[in-house]
Amino acid sequence: MTSKWLAWTPQSEPAKPTELAPFNLSGHAVEFERNGARHFLVADEADAQRLIELARLSRGEIWTVAEVDLMAAVPDQAARDEIAQWKRMFNGVLRPDRFNKPHFRKETKRR
Repeated sequence: MTSKWLAWTPQSEPAKPTELAPFNLSGHAVEFERNGARHFLVADEADAQRLIELARLSRGEIWTVAEVDLMAAVPDQAARDEIAQWKRMFNGVLRPDRFNKPHFRKETKRR
């Protein structure tokens, strides 16, 4: 006896995966929890200010995409945790260094 599945051939081409549209965070906020603390991810400073006004959140709880990119450049997890703690404690905003100091590059020696 021959199985009908062994002789099966597809009747059409398999579906090709479609290109996903890039995720647009503008005008939205994503809530996440890290180490028991609640945080929000927004697209930019304008969205951060809107979220502060609407939800009465502190700026220390809100992260912009640019701030997350800056944190990703810090190679040391302990340093990232400390920066996040200071940001939350002082309702801080992370910005790139305007003087281009090599704070977290390999050639910088930690004290």
